[in-house]
Amino acid sequence: MKVCETVAFTNEGRAIVRRSPVAGDAADLLAFLRQLHRESYRFLNRAADKYDAMSVAEEAEILAQFEAHPTSFMVVAAHEGRIVGHLGVFAEASPFQEHCGRLGMGLLATYQGQGIGKALLRHALQEAERFGLWNMRLYVRTYNEPAIRLYESMGFERVGTLQAIAWIDGEWVDDHLYQRRAAGV
Repeated sequence: MKVCETVAFTNEGRAIVRRSPVAGDAADLLAFLRQLHRESYRFLNRAADKYDAMSVAEEAEILAQFEAHPTSFMVVAAHEGRIVGHLGVFAEASPFQEHCGRLGMGLLATYQGQGIGKALLRHALQEAERFGLWNMRLYVRTYNEPAIRLYESMGFERVGTLQAIAWIDGEWVDDHLYQRRAAGV
């Protein structure tokens, strides 16, 4: 396990457990992903039903790959035993970019705005630096203002906009590209 289990409290006083998921969490994580994508597909790069056909065994294999990878990792947020958020850091495979990572995260709608995303992100950035990933990037829909505020508050800088990056609900949508480098770099 890469990330030790910790308990934090939301702005509303809810106890949230933050930890690395393991293969035994596959069913719970898959249920979370299905709900997340139904709620938030306009902010993500997969259709609302993307995870409907995925099996628990397939999700367990993905978790095992994260657990075995030396620098890529995932962190989940759980409330009363139920996964309500996740954040993945994907290390670059190129030896020239071993210091770089890509970040993706999601949080169920009823848990947004309570400080959970910020706590996950803060922890993930610390862990990434510990693993030698000091140059992080992410993509965010140009209309996802809450996420943009979160990323900017954590030191991410917008370095560009990718136009017509996705076709969603009959319209082209754009993504902003954000980057964050560790202090002093």
